[in-house]
Amino acid sequence: MDSFGNYVIQRIFEFGNHKQRVEIISQLKNKFKEFAVNMYGCRVIQKAIELCDYEHKLMIAEEVKYHILDLVQDQNGNHVIQKIIE
Repeated sequence: MDSFGNYVIQRIFEFGNHKQRVEIISQLKNKFKEFAVNMYGCRVIQKAIELCDYEHKLMIAEEVKYHILDLVQDQNGNHVIQKIIE
């Protein structure tokens, strides 16, 4: 959720290998809502949704499904929900 660190994590999703992506996803487990409502964290979650495998996309969706109303009403969380729908 750092203003510069989020770019590093996004680049790891883009250019890293599968094992690196899985490690980041596992570190974010149970924190997706917290990251989704953060200005910088939401970018990381969106990049994860865009580039991770189907299994992990489902995991993210499962974790945030109980928070959809909160997320769509949040300026940052809304972008995450849009990415999941996309």
